[in-house]
Amino acid sequence: MASTLRTEPALRDVSAALIRAGINDRKVFDQTKLEELAASIAATGLAQRPLVRPMPDGTYQLVQGERRTRAMRDVLGWSVIPVVVEELTDQEASAKMLAENILREDLDPIAEASAYAVRLADFPSVAEAARSLGIPADRMRSRLELLKLCDEAAHLVSRRMLALSWASHLVPLDGNRQRLALAAFSAGPMTLDTWRNLCSRYLADQQQDSIFDTDSFLQVADHRAEAEAASEAARAAAAAPALEDLDLVGVADVAARLGVKAATVAQWKYRGLLPAARWSIGSQPVWIWSEVQEWAAATGRV
Repeated sequence: MASTLRTEPALRDVSAALIRAGINDRKVFDQTKLEELAASIAATGLAQRPLVRPMPDGTYQLVQGERRTRAMRDVLGWSVIPVVVEELTDQEASAKMLAENILREDLDPIAEASAYAVRLADFPSVAEAARSLGIPADRMRSRLELLKLCDEAAHLVSRRMLALSWASHLVPLDGNRQRLALAAFSAGPMTLDTWRNLCSRYLADQQQDSIFDTDSFLQVADHRAEAEAASEAARAAAAAPALEDLDLVGVADVAARLGVKAATVAQWKYRGLLPAARWSIGSQPVWIWSEVQEWAAATGRV
């Protein structure tokens, strides 16, 4: 049987109209960062060409470098894009795409977990998938665990407003207890040790197969004050919009949207000019964007 010969990767200039996106694990592309990348390419040139693979219909599918391609095509308006063309199987292209996104830290932890979950369908085990993709199996397992988080927690993790070291303590809990823990956390400052102990208590209750009832926590003398605060915060959270429905922003987000430096936003906060942050994730303040936007409009900063 004759073997199929592959051509070597080649440097080509390809019409932008013929380049289409692949199944990229990253779904969100920050416009400000794209414009910054475009400015860099225009000023100093393209350091690394995007990688594409030829498709049967005559188009080219992006494998690596979608941000660079978007910057050149959508921001700079280039009609021809310099690329590397390489023949790749679906699995090879998928592995290369995932590797680039992880190495460049473009994927948030939830998107990374979802990417692993999709690829698991092609392998008999996590260990096999990790070995094929060149990723530590422990990393893959820990990211897949994040898919057990409730929507509110997953939203905070994806926006990097809840650190993985904190989120890991939520994973064993059911959805109700995760939400109760988040409500207690958002009610006021909390150390990691306090958070760990709180989640451990909820887990112990869960493992005893007790019925989830906020009032039952109030009967436990050792946890009365903590439970009352959590219960009150949970009721307030239930009456407020769900976290995933809110446009939450940190310092970097505010800076990008207002077109200023992060240091400027930090200075505004230090001087007490910004609206009070609604939450503090670790040591980082978190605002609702609409409130910041109203403040910026009122003070002439937009």
